[in-house]
Amino acid sequence: YGAGASLHLLDDKLRIKGGGGYADVRYQYYGIGNDQGRLGQGLFIEQNGPLYFASASWRVWKKVYVGLGYLGGTVDSRIRYVPPEFPFFDPTLSLDVGAIHIPVELDTRDQEQFPMSGWLASVKAMLYRKSVGSDFDADIFNASINHYRTVRKRDVLATRVAFRMASEGAPFFLLSTFGGSTDLRGYPSGRYRDRMMYAMQTEYRWHVKDRWILTGFVGFGEVAEELSGFGENFLPAAGVGARFVLSEKHRVSLSADIATGKHGTEFYFGVGEAF
Repeated sequence: YGAGASLHLLDDKLRIKGGGGYADVRYQYYGIGNDQGRLGQGLFIEQNGPLYFASASWRVWKKVYVGLGYLGGTVDSRIRYVPPEFPFFDPTLSLDVGAIHIPVELDTRDQEQFPMSGWLASVKAMLYRKSVGSDFDADIFNASINHYRTVRKRDVLATRVAFRMASEGAPFFLLSTFGGSTDLRGYPSGRYRDRMMYAMQTEYRWHVKDRWILTGFVGFGEVAEELSGFGENFLPAAGVGARFVLSEKHRVSLSADIATGKHGTEFYFGVGEAF
């Protein structure tokens, strides 16, 4: 639970984001590397703690925004299942996180919630430093490009390419993971985990009626410890979905997707588009 805001001020020259809350996240940790991901066996992990963030971006030239922000909080990680023969074995890894956030974006989309044309190119750096409240030093870099093209007046062809890299010294929960609701549907988030990740996908959004949209998507990606490791374990995925438009004015939809990857099928429910 929590609260946040995304504000576009001064005729969209200034963009401010901020929020805070308490998270309780439970998932399966499969290990690090492609070999561990292929095995499909792991520990059930529980993570919780408070998190808060704030950032501001200024339009420096046409549609280019440069910003600065901060992320802070505490992450407690523990094993969810403790064997009965070890009733006192309940280790908890508690880490304070503190990071300087530096986002750079090129945003030419015609609309934020359901863009039908334009580009969104983003480069973001998260610099975790002990000097700003973190228990460790690590760097996280994200780069992505989204492109939206109108087809047949109301349909959209959307394409996304994403790359993520974590430096040495990053804790396991900050390593790059493949899968989830964004990059790429069809795999449990975190099944494939390593320092580096890339994903490529394309999606067709067919506007059937005023409030109904059908989607079809395909993509692939990989994880690797180094750049030279890419090309050894391609992970393909494909799926279909449906959208019900809650607000035609603001283009906000309820979404449901089903996607198949290399190891099985995943289901997704949420608000808004995958990207």
